[in-house]
Amino acid sequence: MTLHRLAALLRHRDPVAAWAVAMGEAPADGLIARVLADSSVRSNWLRSARRSPPEAVWERCESLGLEVRVLGDEGYPPLLATDRLPPPVLFALGDLALLSGRRVGMVGTRNATASGRHAARCLAAGLAMAGVHVVSGLARGIDGVAHRAVLTAEGEGRPIAVVGSGLDVVYPREHRDLWNAVANCGLLLSEWPPGVGPAAHQFPLRNRIIAALSEIVVVVESRERGGSLITASEALERGVPVMAVPGSAVT
Repeated sequence: MTLHRLAALLRHRDPVAAWAVAMGEAPADGLIARVLADSSVRSNWLRSARRSPPEAVWERCESLGLEVRVLGDEGYPPLLATDRLPPPVLFALGDLALLSGRRVGMVGTRNATASGRHAARCLAAGLAMAGVHVVSGLARGIDGVAHRAVLTAEGEGRPIAVVGSGLDVVYPREHRDLWNAVANCGLLLSEWPPGVGPAAHQFPLRNRIIAALSEIVVVVESRERGGSLITASEALERGVPVMAVPGSAVT
């Protein structure tokens, strides 16, 4: 089931009711009936539901110390609740209160130049010193540089990372220490439940959350079709200003 369909269902039915329909324990009506009219959607939904029983997911979240927020519930971040495509479920590790502070998204290429890394480091540290939280994706390259700069800056700004896997599946693996530092000093977020590994289609979805959480998005170097431009496009669709550091801006 696509994210659009799931979000639409949760706006019309509470999660318990939607789950009962998914498991065949309640009749489908209205919007759910229309969505499930496609037999392939129905079979895929049922297969996924059986693979991830909510009791097991909840127990895993509790063992990891994760907070869980469901769209429509009290405590779900208002920033995302009003988004055009909010995560139906949000898993968090760290301080959710950071989402009420000032936030700037910073993304860029995984293969950054030395000048690009320097620019990201200076910008992220400066934002942190000004008390602004930096939102990024914990990827290689600019993302990692930005998170590290915030962690080492002597300011009130904190790192906020939105990842494309479950919060217990570190990706990339070499960022394990950084991953843990962000969780301890800032905030880790994912719409994927524990145990879900990284997959190519999950990262563009992650990028929309970065855009939705940001008051401004800064792109520090990007390929012509890089994932950073997906974030920029998602930001522009939401009316979020986008700024760029193209090429060698500090040499």
